[in-house]
Amino acid sequence: MSDNKVYLITGATSGIGKAAVLSLARQGTSIVMVSRNKEKGESVRAAIAENTRNEIIHLAVADLSSQQDIRKLASDIKSQYSKLDILVNNAGGIFDKKEIRSSRISYDRDVAKRLWESSAQMTELESH
Repeated sequence: MSDNKVYLITGATSGIGKAAVLSLARQGTSIVMVSRNKEKGESVRAAIAENTRNEIIHLAVADLSSQQDIRKLASDIKSQYSKLDILVNNAGGIFDKKEIRSSRISYDRDVAKRLWESSAQMTELESH
């Protein structure tokens, strides 16, 4: 039975995040899955929706190592949902090299990403 809450889950396409989506979907909850890869995210979303018969699972695409994507995600969530009840901030990754892009800060993503993403995302969503 649904608890009428909206859950946003980062890192939702594998591991703990995917397991959380599956478990909550079985309960009929409204879920926003966050994935940096649209195709993988949609594939996981569709499989879980079919398996659980829960059609209130939505996909948001954002690379949480990008400040621009984090801000857009927060803006989209604020405009599409009247409330966000629970944030499962599960995204993380281990990368074996630095990545330098003109639109991003250069840093060792495997360490800095988790710390930065948590504070940035919570700040953006806090006022919602």
